[in-house]
Amino acid sequence: MNTLINAHPSASTLRRLCMALLLALSVWAILITPESDFVQDYAAAKGWMLGLDPNGPTDDLLAACCSDAPPNQIPQTAHPPLATLLALPFALLPWTAARWAWMLVSWLLITLTWEWLQLPPLACLLSIPFWVIGISLGALEPLLLLLVATTLQDLERAPLRAGAALGLAMALKVYPGMLVLGLLLGRRWRPLLAAGTAALLATAGAEIILGPGVTRDWLAFSQVNATLHVGSVRNVSLVRIAHTLLPALSANMTGVLLALLLTIPLVPLLRCEPIRAMLPVMLLSSPICWELYFVFLSLVPLGRAERALLALSGLVGLAVWMRLISGVGMALPGYGPLFVAAMLAWYRWARAGLAAARPAAGSPDAGNTLQ
Repeated sequence: MNTLINAHPSASTLRRLCMALLLALSVWAILITPESDFVQDYAAAKGWMLGLDPNGPTDDLLAACCSDAPPNQIPQTAHPPLATLLALPFALLPWTAARWAWMLVSWLLITLTWEWLQLPPLACLLSIPFWVIGISLGALEPLLLLLVATTLQDLERAPLRAGAALGLAMALKVYPGMLVLGLLLGRRWRPLLAAGTAALLATAGAEIILGPGVTRDWLAFSQVNATLHVGSVRNVSLVRIAHTLLPALSANMTGVLLALLLTIPLVPLLRCEPIRAMLPVMLLSSPICWELYFVFLSLVPLGRAERALLALSGLVGLAVWMRLISGVGMALPGYGPLFVAAMLAWYRWARAGLAAARPAAGSPDAGNTLQ
C-alpha cells in the first residue's frame, strides 16, 4: 500500500510542473503575440525620463523614445502613477529586453505566491491559461496577487502588514480597493487604517517623484477609460450588464452600487473572512474586469461547477490567444463561463452569509464557514 501511495507525485511536484508549463507557454505567447498592456507603463516611464508628461498620449511617448515598441490602441496610461514608478527600472532597457525582463519577474511573482500559499495543483493548473494571457500582456496582476495573498496570510498575525499590502495593491490598480469594504464591515480597523495610509503614501511618493498633477491627470482619464471599455465584449463584469440597463449612471458609480448590493448578504461572514469572501464581489463589481483578473479565484474555495467553467473558458481563451483557433464567434464560450463562475463563487459566500444570519438554536456560529 505504501508503495502505491508513494508512486503518486506529491502536490509540490505537481505544482512545480505547473510552474514549468506556465513558463513554457508564456515564452511561446510572447514570441507570437505583439499585444502588450505593459507598453503603457513603459511608455509613461520612458517619457518621464525624457522630460515628457507621463500621462501624455502613449503613441506620442513611444514615437519620442521607443521606435521598436509595437503599435497599440491605448490612448494614455490607464494605470495609477505608482505603476509608472514601478516601470522606471525597466525603462532603462530597450523595449524588447524590458518586455522579457517583466515577463520573468511576473513568472517569479506568480510561482512565489503559489509556493508560499501551497496552492492546490488543480488551482494552479486552472489559472495557467489566464496567467499566460496576463504574462504576455505584461499585466500588473502577478504583483497584485502577491499583495492580496499577503493580506490574506497576514491579516490575523500581522494586521498592519496585511493592510499595507492591500494599500499598495490599491495604489497600483483601483479594483482591489473593493476589498476595503470587507475590512470596514468586518471592523478590522488596524488593517483598514494601514491600507489607507499605505495607498496614500505610495500615491504621494509617486506624485513627488513624477511631478505634481500626475495623479489628477490619471484620475481624469480613468473616468474616460472606464466609459470606453465598460461595454467591451471582454469585460466580464456585472457592471457591463447593469450599465446597459442604467446608462445614466457612470460606470464607476454603477460599480460602487453593485459592490454594496453584493456585499449585503456577506456581512455576517466579514468578521471572519473580510478579504476572501469579497474576492468574487471585487470581480463582479469592477467597472472593467478582463479575463486575466479571474486568477484571483485561485484564492477562493470553488465547487466542481466553477472549476469546470474556468477550465472551459481557459481552454477556449488560451487557444484563441495562441492563434490556434479563430476568435470569431468565441466570445460566449470564452467569457460566458467566467461570468457564471464568478456568480457561483459569490453565491456560495452569500448562501453561507445568509445561513450565518439565522443560526440554528444552540449553534451561534452555524453557517459561518463555507460548506
